Amino acid sequence: GANLLKTSRDFLDLDQLPTSIAFIGAGYVSVELANIAAAAGADVHIIGHSDRLLRAFPKVATEALKPLLAKTGIHFHPNVELTKITPLGTMTHLHADNFDLNVDMAITAMGRIANVADLGLANAGIKADTRGIPVDDHLRTAVETIYAIGDVNLKPQPKLTPVAGFEGSYVAEQILGDQTPITYPAIPNIVFGPTELAKVGVSLETAEAAPDQYTVKHNETTHWYTYNRIQDPDAQVWTIVDKKTGRLVGAVVLASLAEDLINTFAAAIDAGEKPSDLNKIYAYPSAQSDLQYLL
Repeated sequence: GANLLKTSRDFLDLDQLPTSIAFIGAGYVSVELANIAAAAGADVHIIGHSDRLLRAFPKVATEALKPLLAKTGIHFHPNVELTKITPLGTMTHLHADNFDLNVDMAITAMGRIANVADLGLANAGIKADTRGIPVDDHLRTAVETIYAIGDVNLKPQPKLTPVAGFEGSYVAEQILGDQTPITYPAIPNIVFGPTELAKVGVSLETAEAAPDQYTVKHNETTHWYTYNRIQDPDAQVWTIVDKKTGRLVGAVVLASLAEDLINTFAAAIDAGEKPSDLNKIYAYPSAQSDLQYLL
């Protein structure tokens, strides 16, 4: 019932932090909100239906993130398929085969559905389901004068705030007369947990599966001065270069400075830059000052 299972929005609107919280799901929302709750002093649990944390990110990086979560007091319960959620006095009881957990609050974070049910889209001739609204390469729906942007459309791009903003600006230009199909720049993804995990461009799995096409370089940077000075517990950077063009095409960063570095990598990918193009003079010490060594 609604009194047992809360949403992430309910969590952000709490007047008082529960002593113990379980987040059902192991994606962006769970990890970021679990990190907030743990930092505020709650006993926090993440319940995943598989052994993967943050499936959108490479496993080698998420496996390195797991012990960092544990150090903050977050408990990750993998391979749990919940079968029952019931009240137990003032607490909530979560049950699965060989799994039982009592918490003050359970938060569902198993993905979002498109909020289209009450829009009357069918009356306008627009088809949609819980996944979203189909659009063409101009973000037009089946009705040419109606556009869908952000989380509600069925484009494969990540459902992120800056993506929605980019699409909004694009549609405004379309309404004003531009007829160019939409093209997306490199889109960095980042998760803020006990450290930051970010990625952009060609995935690490894709690159590692095609060694004839890509060069993958991995650097453990925890003891580099940039990260040692801030006592980063586990800093790692992966870069991906296309062997044919020599251009940077992807990167993964696990580090407390990931937000700066991943944006630099995204800009370099958009500019079609090669590793040598990034060999510049940067403010030191900074994440960017290490670029010549990372690549």
